[in-house]
Amino acid sequence: MIKNSLKTLQERYGNIERENSNNLAKFMKRTRIDQKRTLEDVSRGVCSPSYLSKIENCQVDVDEYYFQSLFEKLDLKYESLKVERETSFISKIIKYYLLERYDLLEENLKRMVNVNSYCDTELELIILLNNIIRENYDEAEILITKLEEVRKTLTKEELYLLSFLITLYLYSTNQYVLAAKQIEILIQHPSENEYYNMAVCDLGMDIYFVLGKESLFYQLYQKLKQFNKQELYNNRILIHNMQNLVFQARNGNFNLLEELETIKMALSKTDINEEYIILNEALIYYYLEDYRKVLEITESCKTNVQIMVVEASAINRLNDISKSIKFADKIKAIDFNVKNTVYSEFLEYMREKFEQYSYVKLLSYLKNVILPKSKENYVFWLYEQENLEYFTLCFELGKYKEVVRFLIKTEDLKKIKKI
Repeated sequence: MIKNSLKTLQERYGNIERENSNNLAKFMKRTRIDQKRTLEDVSRGVCSPSYLSKIENCQVDVDEYYFQSLFEKLDLKYESLKVERETSFISKIIKYYLLERYDLLEENLKRMVNVNSYCDTELELIILLNNIIRENYDEAEILITKLEEVRKTLTKEELYLLSFLITLYLYSTNQYVLAAKQIEILIQHPSENEYYNMAVCDLGMDIYFVLGKESLFYQLYQKLKQFNKQELYNNRILIHNMQNLVFQARNGNFNLLEELETIKMALSKTDINEEYIILNEALIYYYLEDYRKVLEITESCKTNVQIMVVEASAINRLNDISKSIKFADKIKAIDFNVKNTVYSEFLEYMREKFEQYSYVKLLSYLKNVILPKSKENYVFWLYEQENLEYFTLCFELGKYKEVVRFLIKTEDLKKIKKI
């Protein structure tokens, strides 16, 4: 799914002669094929079939007379079509995406369907974005497979968008390691479209944050701030500022609470998902070792699996038996809509620990189920908690050699200090 679209994008990158900008000609060819019309049928009375083929494949400079006459043969009004397609639809939908104006995205999709000036592939790209945003991941995966099958017919701009949407899908479905491999190539192959490049930087920062790759995160942070369309990423910069504070707290900076309150005040005036703000604030206080503050922050959030993991970790650090029992009951009472993820499985581990399962069983669950999956779907702050639990259980069971072997293998001797 990933490899094919990226390979095609890399093959086309920088080859201006092969990727002609005449989207009207490309649209004409797609429309003719969708209508199951032959070259001979459409060209009759206007030009030769061979010349129409050259027009469709952007091999000649086309007089407007031919465009007007040929589109009439396809039952389309050339003048209205030209006006409708004058502005790149891709720029428009990426703009709505960056602004998080998903209502405008849906409105634009409905309008594009009604004006009959776009082919199925173009509409499917927007539907794919909408499905990912709305968390309709099964439908999104079907569309990705369908679009990958026709990737060689896509324009360069469409191929950029498809590659970005696949990366967004991977990130949204917690496939962070695969998303990182994809975003690295997208960063290496920037587009002429500034909106697209901004979206890649923004998504790349989210991916590198989840993976704990601070240097790459800060590289994109500086790059994003250099774009001219600052109004499009003001809200996202606030989120990235908060992510930056998580890294600072992780690195032992305790003098950031004033900046945190400033960012929270600014975020309160936006429509950004409140649960994501709560998650990052809870992580900041967790790294600052203010575990009771973490519980105060997360108390109002009932069913977000990521926030509950931070909450469980804070309770675990407090070693409060009454809170542990109460939280175990809370876990059992919730029917998570995201099953078998790195988050929900760690919560299951915490439930078993709070219910005082044997250390041998807990260690087996960590070693054989949770840690292997975490390597595939890595989340830096969660992986740290899992490692800490692993080390603690090994020490409690007297498995000192196993701890040392693991520390040497991961080259992370600093974790000894946390135990």
